[in-house]
Amino acid sequence: MNQADGLCKRLTIIVAALNEEHNLEAAISAITGAFDATGWKYEILLFDDHSTDGTGPLADRLAAANPRLRVFHNERRLNIGGIYKAGIREAAYDYCLLLPGDNEVLVEEVARGVAYLDRVDLRSEEHTSEL
Repeated sequence: MNQADGLCKRLTIIVAALNEEHNLEAAISAITGAFDATGWKYEILLFDDHSTDGTGPLADRLAAANPRLRVFHNERRLNIGGIYKAGIREAAYDYCLLLPGDNEVLVEEVARGVAYLDRVDLRSEEHTSEL
């Protein structure tokens, strides 16, 4: 296990995607580029939220090329809250964060922020057995 100062450096990145065929590849590329630079072990859980465009097949192609990426195809829309709960249930790692699949977030800033997790005064934990 990769630890520094008692902090387990493993992260699950939950990505919500609804009809993001034109943005998803750039979003996943930005996420992998930013988080590869952190030194953290991470996985990406991509939830296709019952898209009606080519998001699902694109997600499958991206996952075939990236062993850190797992894809889930929602049979009905879960929306952002449902995707986050499902992601927490499926998470393999200690910390979880949610990012949109629209490539509208400055992912490198989010990745920079994970370095401060060992300096926080308060940490919230979700009890997944109730989800």
